[in-house]
Amino acid sequence: MQIKFVTKGGTNQFHGGLYETNRNSAFEACAYFNCLQGAAKDRINLNEYGFTIGGPVKKNKLFFFESFEFFDLPQSFVETGTWLTPQAASGIFTYNAGGTVRTVNLFTLAAQADPSLAPTIRQFPTAPDPTLAKTYSLINQLTTSSGTLVSRIATNNDYNRQNFTWNPKAVNNRKFQTARIDYNLTEKRTRGRRPPILPCSIP
Repeated sequence: MQIKFVTKGGTNQFHGGLYETNRNSAFEACAYFNCLQGAAKDRINLNEYGFTIGGPVKKNKLFFFESFEFFDLPQSFVETGTWLTPQAASGIFTYNAGGTVRTVNLFTLAAQADPSLAPTIRQFPTAPDPTLAKTYSLINQLTTSSGTLVSRIATNNDYNRQNFTWNPKAVNNRKFQTARIDYNLTEKRTRGRRPPILPCSIP
């Protein structure tokens, strides 16, 4: 398949136009995967607007065309992260043993195992790392302020982590400009539909 695009050109008459289109989430349904994960509807407010203008610089000889389009799209995207539960972050591990759900304190196990280690082996940590503990605390604060927490027990048999789904905001702004100048070497070419001669396009 071949596709050929030709930029519009000016004529002996001035022509132009203004336009704007809008796509807004207020009139859209919740996307399938948003609803599936319990996430909010994505934010979309797409505005596309611009203008076109073309005409003669010198009748029958020199013509111009200019278009400018703006693409403004404030929106949001569904993101999913996997975080430790507050209990797991404190060192308490939950697991399923033959249909029985059990919990164990990993720091207690580490303390019990340390005396049996050789002197040349570094002992196991018996308390949460301060930096990681602060990080987990900040994450838990964020998960309670926005978004949706979903347990992983039913889908992954995972008792120690949760899926957190939220809608971070984003902005996608673009501008598109096209300019064209045509020069006719001879006025004979202006009869009927004038074919462009020596076009110069600046996208």
